[in-house]
Amino acid sequence: MTEPASPTPPSERIVSLDALRGVALLGILIINVRVFAMPEATLLNPTVYGDFSGANYWVWLLGHVFAQSKFITVFSALFGAGVLLFIDSKREKGQPAVRLQLRRTAILIAIGLLHAYLLWYGDVLVAYGFTGLFLVAVRHLEASQLAKLGVLFLCFVPVVELSTALTVGGDAIAGQWAPAEAALQQEVATYRGGYLEQFNHRVPTSLARQTASFVGATFWRVGGVMLLGMALYRWGVLTGERSQQLYRRLIGGGVLGVGIVLAGVVYIEQNDWSAGAALFWRQFNYWGSLLVAGGYVGVVTLYARRRPNGPITRGFAAVGRTAFTNYLLQTVVATSVFYGHGLGLFGSVSRVETMGFVAAVWIAQIVLSVLWLRKFRFGPVEWLWRTLTYGQRQPLRAWLAVSFQHWRRDLPDWCRTLGQSHLGAFVERCARETDPWRCPRAFSSWLKNTFSGIYYPFQLSEEHNWDRASECQPTQMSVQTSFLEELLNTDQISYGDADREERSTDWGTDDADGVMPDVVVWPESTADVAAVVTAANEHEVPVTPYAAGTSLEGNAVPVDNGITLDVSRMDTVLEIRPDDLQVDVQPGILGDDVNEAVAEADLMLPSLPASGSIATIGGMIANDASGTKTVKYGEVADWVLELEVVLPTGDVVTLGSKAAKTSAGYNLKNLIIGSEGTLGVVTRATFELTPRPEQIHGGRAMFDDIGAATAAIAEVIQSGIDVAKIELIDAFSATVSNEYLNTSHPDVPMVFVEFHADHDIVREIERCRAVFDDHDVRSFDVSEAGPEMDELWEARGKLAKAFEPYDPDLSPLTPGDITVPISRYPDIIDFAKTLSAEYDLPVATFGHAGDGNVHYFVMVDPDDPASVAAGETVSKRLVERTIELGGTSTGEHGVGTGKREYLISEHDSSTLETMQSIKQTLDPRGIFNPGKIFVDET
Repeated sequence: MTEPASPTPPSERIVSLDALRGVALLGILIINVRVFAMPEATLLNPTVYGDFSGANYWVWLLGHVFAQSKFITVFSALFGAGVLLFIDSKREKGQPAVRLQLRRTAILIAIGLLHAYLLWYGDVLVAYGFTGLFLVAVRHLEASQLAKLGVLFLCFVPVVELSTALTVGGDAIAGQWAPAEAALQQEVATYRGGYLEQFNHRVPTSLARQTASFVGATFWRVGGVMLLGMALYRWGVLTGERSQQLYRRLIGGGVLGVGIVLAGVVYIEQNDWSAGAALFWRQFNYWGSLLVAGGYVGVVTLYARRRPNGPITRGFAAVGRTAFTNYLLQTVVATSVFYGHGLGLFGSVSRVETMGFVAAVWIAQIVLSVLWLRKFRFGPVEWLWRTLTYGQRQPLRAWLAVSFQHWRRDLPDWCRTLGQSHLGAFVERCARETDPWRCPRAFSSWLKNTFSGIYYPFQLSEEHNWDRASECQPTQMSVQTSFLEELLNTDQISYGDADREERSTDWGTDDADGVMPDVVVWPESTADVAAVVTAANEHEVPVTPYAAGTSLEGNAVPVDNGITLDVSRMDTVLEIRPDDLQVDVQPGILGDDVNEAVAEADLMLPSLPASGSIATIGGMIANDASGTKTVKYGEVADWVLELEVVLPTGDVVTLGSKAAKTSAGYNLKNLIIGSEGTLGVVTRATFELTPRPEQIHGGRAMFDDIGAATAAIAEVIQSGIDVAKIELIDAFSATVSNEYLNTSHPDVPMVFVEFHADHDIVREIERCRAVFDDHDVRSFDVSEAGPEMDELWEARGKLAKAFEPYDPDLSPLTPGDITVPISRYPDIIDFAKTLSAEYDLPVATFGHAGDGNVHYFVMVDPDDPASVAAGETVSKRLVERTIELGGTSTGEHGVGTGKREYLISEHDSSTLETMQSIKQTLDPRGIFNPGKIFVDET
């Protein structure tokens, strides 16, 4: 169903992206202030005006090395990413994405023209707008194509400049490099003069920038960076989805970039700042700035992921969310200070003094942005931009202001309920304190928790139920959790609605079925976990472990409220032991981060699912995850050697052994694996590793018939052919993929294979080809690992994202993950097609075929109760038939709340009673992830 066009609500914003935009916007002022306060020529050649010695030289040098072209590069890359982000988000909602993007770009250009001609000739909005029109035209390109095109764009200006330097020499820019003293003084007099005098200089200057300069230089540099930004968005780099190792490498590249820029400074100084050396000098900063900008992306993203709710992240994110307003505000303030219609300080301040101005503006903009977003959804210019884009007035005021009468009405009772309990805890704590300075801290914590973010401006979450403002009610706590204040630091605890709401669902739970915890805590060590769990057990407060929230069966939904224990800050690789083929990690680390860390030793953890870039190790252990390579390497459980676990009583135990095998006692390690956080919280895991294969080949086979494809898959496995991956998508999935990727492959069943070996890989490929030929394969293409193989696998790799936008009237139900014995694989696929025809609903079947796994999407009309009911019946019958065939209702997603009813038919009563007795023994008070796995558990 198409949603009415509207802005992305704050709850769907990416905090790290907003923080990065805020840092870039503030950093830009370091360079812009030079043009606001001095003649424009100083930006090209700092020696032509003003004192260039002592502290003023160092201010210039630090600005040149760390700011000039760096922050504007980040800002430009974010603009490119923003074009795709906007179009993708609107397209997913069935809105006219391209039309809205073109309209918002036209409005941006209009505002930029006003800014340039009425306020400041240094405007970038017009250049961004016209370049943005080009970006819309190339939006369909793959990330690698966007990156290559971006590099080509970036090469244009250096080629022109170096060609000029080698042929014409310094004479080509002599007038710009060292303008006459009279010209400099005339510019100073102009901008110390009245508004009309400035206007007469600003108009031709702006026009030249928007025409000749734009075509000859700006378009290529800005366009190249924006194209790279689009590629980085497609790769998940700018949205914080990639591994820590990648961002650390970006930081390393930034250090290299600093060295390149410094080398340029040495070069120009050795050439006495001559015009002949200038065009060569520019190349150092031109290319070095790209690396330094990447370093900033790495630093900000890692910090924002580590402290997404910290005051620094929230402060920068607030500036980023109001970047349009803040950009124009910088112009208004700077021109009022330096131009003649204001204080008239143009040309009379030193570089050191301009940095005082920059610092003051930074402080003001951070504070004002945070305070503004406490009451309003958008910055004022952002609100105007959105209102004009969507053609209707957008709500501006936040729920806090809208529902003030609600608060006035309910405040007395609410304060008595919450204030009394928290205040009592505060008084008790102060009575025990021997350090008098800790009482104010306890009082601050009480205020913060009592008023849930309203008192604490940097902790105020802007995502509070914006679209349900009239229904907002003050937070009501179902349990008493004030004891947490004695166990953790304040930044490890949140009662804020945004943090609690974010953890009220997982990927497979509808918002309507979500349950908010009473509090979210972020332990940072095993000791923190043990302390929280011990106290929770004592107070009988439910504890729900949480990491990334990517589960699909409600596994991490806190159905009984209580404490959500978010282990995402425990995200470190503790030790790699290459000689033992082992690695120790904490539970909050992403799967791909582990593989990147051990790759330096030429090792890998092969059992990780395809979602390793977004799913954590702790979640994989909790659900006994598996994935595309399970057919060769097994499940996650097969690679776990030892676990450190905090039990529901708070006791810390070590299960398993670092030896490759052990038979010493019960295998309690495997009892924890797959227990979905109902028996304990993993705080450290030791995994076995394997060397990376020397040879990787993969490809795609096409069949005319789904029966032939499934029979071929079964025979490949039964024949013992050494495949690392073997995946299926049916004809309907192929159709969906073609639509999403804008490809023209035949709409037929496809089988995707990958082979890993150190030798004789061709033999296994040919054995597989022979089986496929026996089943009338239509085509079978194989390639070595690389772009060509990635292209062959593309239809499978991006399939999960393709269903939602496929038909605006249909949406997929939560995907199933049934698994059958390999001999029954053709039967279950055939049964799914029978149900599709019987209920007249599209049913897509795909998945990790080599181990008998079937993922399926039942497409229904979410606004038609009959369609939804039919879809749920199809799903139910598929699971029931799977169990009849000797399979399982959940191959890799766990039971959670979504599959509890099927456990009764999959296991006999004695087995279920044994499971429940184990739960009762380890968790007698039932505090760990209650309501999961067992139907009759309360």
